[in-house]
Amino acid sequence: GEPVFGFMPGMRNFRALELFVFGSSGFGQALCVLFIPMVLYELMRELTPRLSVFLVFVLLSVTKFVQIIKAAVDGYSDPLGLLLICSALLIFVRHLPALKEARENNQPDPALALGFVVLGISTFLRPNFVLAAILICLLWVWRRPLASFMTVKPLETIGIFLVLAMPLHNWVFGHQFVPMTTATSMPDALTAPPSVYVGALQELLQATPADNLRILTKKFVGWWWPGHWILFFVPMVLTFSSELRSERLRLLAAIAFTLQLPHLFFRSGGREMMAANILALLVVLAAAAIAWDRRQRTRSAMP
Repeated sequence: GEPVFGFMPGMRNFRALELFVFGSSGFGQALCVLFIPMVLYELMRELTPRLSVFLVFVLLSVTKFVQIIKAAVDGYSDPLGLLLICSALLIFVRHLPALKEARENNQPDPALALGFVVLGISTFLRPNFVLAAILICLLWVWRRPLASFMTVKPLETIGIFLVLAMPLHNWVFGHQFVPMTTATSMPDALTAPPSVYVGALQELLQATPADNLRILTKKFVGWWWPGHWILFFVPMVLTFSSELRSERLRLLAAIAFTLQLPHLFFRSGGREMMAANILALLVVLAAAAIAWDRRQRTRSAMP
């Protein structure tokens, strides 16, 4: 059989729990899928109260929801990972001031503690969320005074250390130290390693297009054509825009952008990008709605 660290260790534990509770029916995964639209709706409401925007989001996401159901039926961890990371983001978005600023009494925030637990579980389940987890942790650390690290305040982040269950799981059951998973080293997963980008740059400078440029062209056409480039560049622009007023939108844009970065090197366009694509679409539509509302207010204020 395959090594225990060959794929997602968190999903193995979930399937074991699912078999214990629901038997071989697969009902646990199906039950989780039912909550995804609810969490996405609440997440959209934090950005814009317009119900019409969420309805447009649902219409544009029909194929993605079909992908979610198919992945759940096939037993992949992506739907459950999507539910967990969106739930964690919902908590962080609702408590963004507490995430960015320390309380005067330096007491742990129960809501943030729950958010870090859910984020830790989601990363244990889907290791490709690790960059998003790092970003959240850096945001928490950013404005914290050094004195607060000598109090009980950091205890609210203890949930993120659930990611350490991955190497522990691999060591105990696989008898080998593997930090996350070896799935990323598979040839069909790493479709464009850094060496391909270096080679493509050399081919461009020498005006001699060859295999490296062909690999990248095929990759980005397959990933971004015809309209998926919007899901990459709009969150990127929103993340670094100095004119964006909504810090909640900026946080979600940064997460959506960060989740896509590994796919510059790894396989793109498949179920592995489920969370990245859905969050990016949500961000794009929310940004469009906010821009439209601002434009309407500006017009109404004109004499």
